[in-house]
Amino acid sequence: MNATLPANLLLIDGALRPQALAALYRQVGAQEILPLYRGTRWQALQELGPILVKPQSREMLAQWPGSPQARTDSSLLYSNASLEDVAAHLRHFIAPPTRQGSQGLLRFANPRITVHWLDSFAPQQLARVLGPIEHWWVSSPNHGWEEPPDPAWRTFSRNGPTPAWTDSCARLEEPQEVALEKARLWKFEERLYQWLRTRNEHTFANSDARQIGHWLKQTLDSGQAWGLNTEQALVTWAEACADWGNDFVQQAEGPYLRWLTLEPEHARLAPELRLEAFDQHQQHIAGLLP
Repeated sequence: MNATLPANLLLIDGALRPQALAALYRQVGAQEILPLYRGTRWQALQELGPILVKPQSREMLAQWPGSPQARTDSSLLYSNASLEDVAAHLRHFIAPPTRQGSQGLLRFANPRITVHWLDSFAPQQLARVLGPIEHWWVSSPNHGWEEPPDPAWRTFSRNGPTPAWTDSCARLEEPQEVALEKARLWKFEERLYQWLRTRNEHTFANSDARQIGHWLKQTLDSGQAWGLNTEQALVTWAEACADWGNDFVQQAEGPYLRWLTLEPEHARLAPELRLEAFDQHQQHIAGLLP
């Protein structure tokens, strides 16, 4: 399988692989490892940042396609450039500027972010982003409720010579902002799914993958249409939908409208504050709050 992936570099998200640096030093030798935060203002966080590795043997690279864990926290690259040159190029994207001029850390080593980020560039732009990297292989993401597919990945390639670099190449334009929002939503849906199952193991028990995905999207869309913006409020909304149905705020005999009848002053609250008050009321009834 690895014959189709002639990679020579591994990019690991240190935040997703605890103690990655210590394990890597035991495996391949310090001279083959470059934490990308090293030498930057984020050096104190180098164990949690992107880590570029050039293994001395191909074993680590050969294991990647068949390892679900490795595909979740790392990606493969191929470059004829030195490890230092590839690292220097990737450091341009640690905290790229936005259109508004602000900056924030971009976790481009997290495959769930990488695949959306790279996919947002037109071919000519992608060539500049790849720079000395000729090929970048990233696992295709699948949610926890989906059937695990055969190992699959996206390939992002540069055709032709390395384009000249300009600082504007790192800036996050509208397509990148949209892509990163998709990545954030993807991760939020995954966390929400796992939480709802932890909260009640019977949630989704009789639903297939298509139904689960549809329910989560419909639930989040309806929560936002109701006026909710924060993840915390949307989680509370999803809990209520799982308990009483997606139309719980319209049910004439449901707990929400009964509560508003008893405490009509809450109807004047903003949606998120109103939902929080309703949730606290329900927890009080259940004995979870004094």
